[in-house]
Amino acid sequence: MRSFDLSGGQQWEAELGKFIATHGSANSPVIFEDLIIVQNDQDEKSFIAALDKTKGTVRWKTPR
Repeated sequence: MRSFDLSGGQQWEAELGKFIATHGSANSPVIFEDLIIVQNDQDEKSFIAALDKTKGTVRWKTPR
């Protein structure tokens, strides 16, 4: 996952792990206060995580 500013410059990159699925991701991130909440729904090890929207660090992560 990557974050870009309005000029197209990359702000940060976060590695969420290997994605294992027959079809691609249809993730729609949700911004809540200072977090970006993402789902990683796949064939193995699905999870929901919240990343700090300014740094990209994982604030919390839970199995789905």
